[in-house]
Amino acid sequence: MENNPILDSEMETGLTLSSDARAFLFETSRWAQFLAILGFVGAGFLALTGIAFMVLGGAMAQSLAQFGFPPALFGLFYIALAVIYIFPSMYLYQFATKGKQALQGSNSALLTESLGGLKSTFKFYGIFAIAVIGLYFLAILIGIVAGGAGLIGG
Repeated sequence: MENNPILDSEMETGLTLSSDARAFLFETSRWAQFLAILGFVGAGFLALTGIAFMVLGGAMAQSLAQFGFPPALFGLFYIALAVIYIFPSMYLYQFATKGKQALQGSNSALLTESLGGLKSTFKFYGIFAIAVIGLYFLAILIGIVAGGAGLIGG
């Protein structure tokens, strides 16, 4: 992270939070903790679904044959999603727990670490959004090329 001399000099004089700002941060930390726990539970369900696809794949092979993918591939996809989903939940949980501790103990170092977790959460979602948009663009491009090839060949 870059150092900004103007902001750093302001920080040396001390940043004070009003009681409203403290209350907002504390309530935000509580909601963030709730959402992080839901994220962990969701990742667990994704992982269980992936394992179920892999274990029960033989029984589902006939019904999934229409998609052209083996059930184990669906299972691996769900497990990969679960692993990916753990990271933003972990960062959000870090923000929530350290934020509450910082506000209860008036600890600016813990508040800084907490806000670092919040930054990481948003950074992860931003990079993930860019990746999804890129995949959409690639899918549209492939669709256009395949459609054009179908018109030429058909």
